[in-house]
Amino acid sequence: MPELLIEIQDAVISHKYSKFIDQLHRVKLLILDDIGLKSYTLDEGRMLYEIAEDRYNKVSTVMVGQIPHKEWYDLFPDAIAADAFMDRMIHNSIILPLDSQKSMRQVVAEKKIGNAAGPGCDENA
Repeated sequence: MPELLIEIQDAVISHKYSKFIDQLHRVKLLILDDIGLKSYTLDEGRMLYEIAEDRYNKVSTVMVGQIPHKEWYDLFPDAIAADAFMDRMIHNSIILPLDSQKSMRQVVAEKKIGNAAGPGCDENA
């Protein structure tokens, strides 16, 4: 997501925003990771809505965030853009909440430590 926002800014500055949006539309599966790392500016929120609107019921989008999707609304300063974005992204979607008490990094690290100990070794010894 941070990279997408930077690319959007570059496209706007270079007057190639329409071309950029057309290119995004041709992407059959767009994966947006790290939703909610920061709140969005008014312009970013409106552009994210435009992307959601353009892709809605046409091509696939996967959105991943560290915060629950119900809190995404609060990331947008404009309530109308937030409503429209959430409607496009949540309607007809499949939501897979991950309710783990451990981060994936911790799970992977524990697995690697377990594998490094070798078979038959007691990790707690």
